[in-house]
Amino acid sequence: IPDFVSNQFPASDSLKNICETVRTDRDPNGNARPDEQGELLHELFWLRSWMNETYLYFDQVTDVNPNGFTDPEVYFDELLTTQTNTDGSRVDRFSFTQPTEVFEARSSGAPTFGYGASFARIRTNQLPRDWRISFTQDGSPAEVGGLTRGAQILTVDGADFLKGTSQSEIDAINGGLFPTAVGESHTFGIRRPDGTEEEITIESTSIAIEPVNKVEILNAGTRQVGYIHYHTFSPRTGEEQLLDAFTQLSAAGVDDLVLDFRYNGGGLLFLAAQIGYMTAGPTSRNPDFDPVNERAVQPIPFVDETVGFSVDAGQSLPSLDLPRVFILTTARSCSASEAVLNGLNGIGVEAIQIGTRTCGKSTGQIPVENCGVTFAPLHFRGVNAAGFGDFDGGFAPTQMTGDNGPVIAGCVVEDDFANALGDPNEGLLAAALTYAETGSCPAAAVTKVSSNKTEKLGVPYDDPLEDLPGVLAMDRAFGEIDLERPGSE
Repeated sequence: IPDFVSNQFPASDSLKNICETVRTDRDPNGNARPDEQGELLHELFWLRSWMNETYLYFDQVTDVNPNGFTDPEVYFDELLTTQTNTDGSRVDRFSFTQPTEVFEARSSGAPTFGYGASFARIRTNQLPRDWRISFTQDGSPAEVGGLTRGAQILTVDGADFLKGTSQSEIDAINGGLFPTAVGESHTFGIRRPDGTEEEITIESTSIAIEPVNKVEILNAGTRQVGYIHYHTFSPRTGEEQLLDAFTQLSAAGVDDLVLDFRYNGGGLLFLAAQIGYMTAGPTSRNPDFDPVNERAVQPIPFVDETVGFSVDAGQSLPSLDLPRVFILTTARSCSASEAVLNGLNGIGVEAIQIGTRTCGKSTGQIPVENCGVTFAPLHFRGVNAAGFGDFDGGFAPTQMTGDNGPVIAGCVVEDDFANALGDPNEGLLAAALTYAETGSCPAAAVTKVSSNKTEKLGVPYDDPLEDLPGVLAMDRAFGEIDLERPGSE
């Protein structure tokens, strides 16, 4: 074990995989774990050196002695920058850790317990709570049971979801929202967008995430418009689903494309690079960058073939060769979603934004596992082919991005929970279709979220529900995992 000397760091490679607890299981590829017997301090000194070598903000961190720490994840937090932006937000809002077995399961698309529904929180840390069903997965218990988009949660197993704060109510709500086994039956009181209320009982199941949730071919006047609701750039199964979706749209010869990223927290940048190619075509490729380099912390080119995530590598991808694309966004559109918009703009494709401001994640990370914990500190900042990457404040339609970035064409439209995703009458999609036909936004572009008038004013409340790691099975965001290809750590 090294001695601690401030600002002197042994090479991280000399401490990697020396663990207090040696695992005896195998990774998802069947390989034995690389662990060797050691002590917790080996893990902590490895983390200290590795963070100093790779962390984007390493020069903003005070060297912290690992002696005395008993948890690598707690020590990890001590190695992150505490600096803030001019608006008071943290410079680093996105670095994270996760148990490796959880990370592996999610990145591989392994089934988890849930109903196949995702929530949008209209009101955060205020009472009464206001959570809506944002979408459901086709064929899931949520869809079959009638837990449709726009439904507001009123009760969970009899507990008052809107205003409940007692421990018994919180326990009941958590138990219903986050099942831990197959076959759990829970009852939800809901209010639909038309104001009607009812109770629905749904049974949890083992459900795998389907990243492509909907593919439609719609009409905008004389133009055929392809629509893809893509809600996560992870897991790896997204590659095959994207290939199938773009193959369908290419065969139909669509004139325009709508990419619905409104709930897409990001994920694997190689999938974003594939979407860029399948949208814009081969003229967008930049041969000066090498996507084969697993450790590159620089922009990667659009990718014109499969890379082996969920289909055999080396297959040519279809391309729509479109000069413009419509991208639907909200504050939950992050990271790889923003990289698609920025990347297309950078090579001259007209990326038209419909919706509201994105979350502003211009940075990325390459997750690395050590002794059962996967660490994902920020490693790089992405820029497009024009050299622009200053979008920490997010992209917003018709507004300049950052201090000197582009003004993004588009329409400001609030999320519309009264209509299903993919419905031509849904607010964001309707605005995109109007723009595709007429070249401009509809006269009344902004739609409002329906809400009970007696619940307009929220009471500030430190809500324990907000601290949970996700919202049902499908809302476990992969937005922090920004760069990976088959075989990488």
